[in-house]
Amino acid sequence: MATSGVKVRDDCRTMFEEMKLKQKYKYIVYGMNKDDTMIEPLTNADEDNKNKTYEDFCNELPDTECRYGVFDLHFDLPSGGRRNKLVFYMWAPEGAKVKNKMLYASSKETINKALVGIAHNIQATERSELEEQPLIDLLITKIK
Repeated sequence: MATSGVKVRDDCRTMFEEMKLKQKYKYIVYGMNKDDTMIEPLTNADEDNKNKTYEDFCNELPDTECRYGVFDLHFDLPSGGRRNKLVFYMWAPEGAKVKNKMLYASSKETINKALVGIAHNIQATERSELEEQPLIDLLITKIK
């Protein structure tokens, strides 16, 4: 448990494992339940989103509420070959209420520990921080 007391619902881990091992999802978006006591998947477990894009993922992040997310990023290496990395996002937009931002910030470690296998973490507060190419460039430099 985090200092916030928020817990991670079991299906968050289950969906993440299906994403990591079976490539069932291109991305998963997580949020708080209505009581702010539990992190739960907001992505429908039955939805086949393997063919969705990074833009689709970013469009699911609201302008006035925080979210967590994981995206399975595939990219080409300059030297040839293709890689994929699981990227964790904490989305805390400027338009979100302070209480919402504080709750998500204090619960981030809890969900991070539950999702084993994350290659990179991003904390974004505005859309420009979600741009895909700078992230790919950063991941490529980490591989070298």
